[in-house]
Amino acid sequence: MNLDERLRKCQQEKQNIKENYCQISDQLNDDNLECSFEILMNLDEMTYNYRVIKCYLESLSSGFSKENNSFIFKIETRIEALYKQIVTDTGLHLHCNGLKSIRTQLFENAAKVGRLIYEIETSNEIEEKDRFVTPNRMKSISESLPNPKNISNQGYSKWTDLPWGKDKVNIIKEAVRLFSEKRQRGEYISEKFQENYNSKMTLPTAYYLLYHYKYGEKDYRKANETLENFDSAYTEAISKIVEDKNTFINQKLKSAGTPLASPTDLVAGIQLRDLFMKQYGTIEEPITNVKSY
Repeated sequence: MNLDERLRKCQQEKQNIKENYCQISDQLNDDNLECSFEILMNLDEMTYNYRVIKCYLESLSSGFSKENNSFIFKIETRIEALYKQIVTDTGLHLHCNGLKSIRTQLFENAAKVGRLIYEIETSNEIEEKDRFVTPNRMKSISESLPNPKNISNQGYSKWTDLPWGKDKVNIIKEAVRLFSEKRQRGEYISEKFQENYNSKMTLPTAYYLLYHYKYGEKDYRKANETLENFDSAYTEAISKIVEDKNTFINQKLKSAGTPLASPTDLVAGIQLRDLFMKQYGTIEEPITNVKSY
């Protein structure tokens, strides 16, 4: 098996691991734990990419400088702190059988990919002019790796990677039309995103979407005021390029007397506005998405 074939095999192995990883969430019946699990998956995706790069650099004969070692120590300390906050402090690990094993497999795969990239760079299969790392060569290799934004046909995709539109809003409307209970509505939205778009959406996220479109809110005026303050705080956060957008927005909402009911609403609300900014260039979606004809 040549190096390119080994790299493709690693890609497929990673995809299989990610699919098994997603299935672990089926063990959860608690909304907050489901949200923590989704955050952990995002952290592990970033950690995976970091470990690929780290293992590649470790394979170089030059190794790391003292400054680089210090920087790496800070990164890994931060990763461990985030893991503790997301998993240990919430007790998530107590409800997810197989979580430790699947994460070990994921990061072992990252190490293999990093070493393979180095081997491909230095192998005799590559022309002499491409032996050393060049921007174009690294770009071609990185593009061959699985991109979390393009996995809709390879296991679950993130709902934030889907193009937003009227079809998504209609799912929310349909949930409200069919069911009266919040949990039933949330489960319907989650199931439809998985069925229609192969996208994994947690119940807390589905609940926020119901809140965002103000379905089922007893105090409509209060909900509208909170969402308007959310928009203002989000806009201020991105204009000032604040380091911790979540904390900044949360503090602004509390100061305005319109705190969110749950931390998961904060995460989902920011994700939705990020999606609108990416797709529409504004935090407001077109009226045609929500208007009925």
